[in-house]
Amino acid sequence: MAKRKSVLIRVDASEVQGEGAFLSLRKYTWDERKALRDKMAAIPTEDIKVYVRQMTDLLEEEIRARLVEWNFVDSNDQPIPLGDIGALIDGESNFVFGKMQELIKQALGTDEAAKN
Repeated sequence: MAKRKSVLIRVDASEVQGEGAFLSLRKYTWDERKALRDKMAAIPTEDIKVYVRQMTDLLEEEIRARLVEWNFVDSNDQPIPLGDIGALIDGESNFVFGKMQELIKQALGTDEAAKN
Protein backbone atom coordinates (compact mmCIF):
# COMPACT_ATOMS: atom_id res chain seq x y z
CA MET A 1 0.00 0.00 0.00
CA ALA A 2 1.21 3.49 -0.81
CA LYS A 3 2.17 5.75 2.04
CA ARG A 4 2.54 9.51 1.75
CA LYS A 5 5.95 10.85 2.58
CA SER A 6 6.15 13.46 5.30
CA VAL A 7 4.20 16.63 4.70
CA LEU A 8 6.65 18.50 6.91
CA ILE A 9 10.00 20.02 6.13
CA ARG A 10 12.29 20.13 9.17
CA VAL A 11 14.87 22.91 8.94
CA ASP A 12 18.07 23.09 10.98
CA ALA A 13 18.12 26.55 12.58
CA SER A 14 21.37 26.16 14.52
CA GLU A 15 23.00 29.00 12.57
CA VAL A 16 20.63 31.52 14.20
CA GLN A 17 19.52 29.79 17.43
CA GLY A 18 22.38 27.49 18.36
CA GLU A 19 22.93 23.75 18.31
CA GLY A 20 19.76 21.67 18.13
CA ALA A 21 17.50 24.52 17.01
CA PHE A 22 14.96 23.73 14.30
CA LEU A 23 11.67 24.69 12.75
CA SER A 24 9.16 22.59 10.83
CA LEU A 25 7.06 23.89 7.94
CA ARG A 26 4.05 22.17 6.38
CA LYS A 27 4.25 21.64 2.61
CA TYR A 28 1.60 22.99 0.24
CA THR A 29 -1.16 20.92 -1.29
CA TRP A 30 -2.05 21.49 -4.94
CA ASP A 31 -5.09 23.63 -4.04
CA GLU A 32 -3.04 25.64 -1.54
CA ARG A 33 -0.44 26.28 -4.23
CA LYS A 34 -3.11 27.62 -6.57
CA ALA A 35 -4.55 29.86 -3.84
CA LEU A 36 -1.08 31.19 -3.01
CA ARG A 37 -0.40 31.89 -6.69
CA ASP A 38 -3.66 33.87 -6.89
CA LYS A 39 -2.84 35.85 -3.72
CA MET A 40 0.58 36.74 -5.10
CA ALA A 41 -0.83 37.74 -8.47
CA ALA A 42 -3.30 40.09 -6.75
CA ILE A 43 -0.52 42.14 -5.13
CA PRO A 44 -0.07 45.35 -7.13
CA THR A 45 3.44 45.98 -8.44
CA GLU A 46 3.12 49.63 -9.51
CA ASP A 47 4.04 51.13 -6.11
CA ILE A 48 7.13 49.47 -4.60
CA LYS A 49 6.20 50.50 -1.03
CA VAL A 50 2.75 48.94 -1.33
CA TYR A 51 4.21 45.85 -2.99
CA VAL A 52 6.83 45.30 -0.28
CA ARG A 53 4.31 45.83 2.53
CA GLN A 54 1.73 43.49 1.03
CA MET A 55 4.31 40.84 0.14
CA THR A 56 5.71 41.00 3.69
CA ASP A 57 2.18 40.67 5.09
CA LEU A 58 1.60 37.65 2.83
CA LEU A 59 4.86 36.05 3.99
CA GLU A 60 3.87 36.56 7.64
CA GLU A 61 0.47 35.02 6.94
CA GLU A 62 2.08 32.04 5.21
CA ILE A 63 4.61 31.55 8.02
CA ARG A 64 1.84 31.47 10.61
CA ALA A 65 -0.16 29.03 8.46
CA ARG A 66 2.79 26.70 7.67
CA LEU A 67 4.89 26.80 10.85
CA VAL A 68 3.97 23.74 12.89
CA GLU A 69 6.89 23.47 15.29
CA TRP A 70 10.02 25.27 16.46
CA ASN A 71 12.21 25.37 19.52
CA PHE A 72 13.34 29.00 19.37
CA VAL A 73 14.18 30.81 22.61
CA ASP A 74 14.57 34.47 23.53
CA SER A 75 17.59 36.23 25.05
CA ASN A 76 16.67 34.81 28.47
CA ASP A 77 16.51 31.25 27.10
CA GLN A 78 12.72 31.25 27.45
CA PRO A 79 10.72 29.54 24.68
CA ILE A 80 9.30 31.88 22.06
CA PRO A 81 5.65 30.95 21.45
CA LEU A 82 5.09 29.24 18.12
CA GLY A 83 4.61 31.81 15.37
CA ASP A 84 5.52 34.86 17.49
CA ILE A 85 7.50 36.42 14.66
CA GLY A 86 7.57 39.76 16.46
CA ALA A 87 9.81 38.28 19.17
CA LEU A 88 12.55 37.32 16.69
CA ILE A 89 15.67 39.41 16.24
CA ASP A 90 16.91 40.39 12.76
CA GLY A 91 19.01 37.33 11.96
CA GLU A 92 16.29 34.99 13.19
CA SER A 93 13.47 36.70 11.32
CA ASN A 94 15.56 36.89 8.14
CA PHE A 95 16.25 33.15 8.47
CA VAL A 96 12.58 32.24 8.98
CA PHE A 97 11.41 34.52 6.15
CA GLY A 98 14.12 33.08 3.89
CA LYS A 99 13.04 29.50 4.58
CA MET A 100 9.42 30.46 3.91
CA GLN A 101 10.46 32.04 0.61
CA GLU A 102 12.28 28.83 -0.32
CA LEU A 103 9.14 26.80 0.44
CA ILE A 104 7.04 29.15 -1.69
CA LYS A 105 9.51 28.92 -4.57
CA GLN A 106 9.45 25.14 -4.29
CA ALA A 107 5.64 25.11 -4.24
CA LEU A 108 5.21 27.45 -7.19
CA GLY A 109 8.30 26.59 -9.15
CA THR A 110 11.17 29.06 -9.52
CA ASP A 111 9.79 30.69 -12.68
CA GLU A 112 6.36 31.30 -11.15
CA ALA A 113 7.79 32.75 -7.92
CA ALA A 114 10.14 35.03 -9.85
CA LYS A 115 7.21 36.57 -11.71
CA ASN A 116 5.72 37.87 -8.46
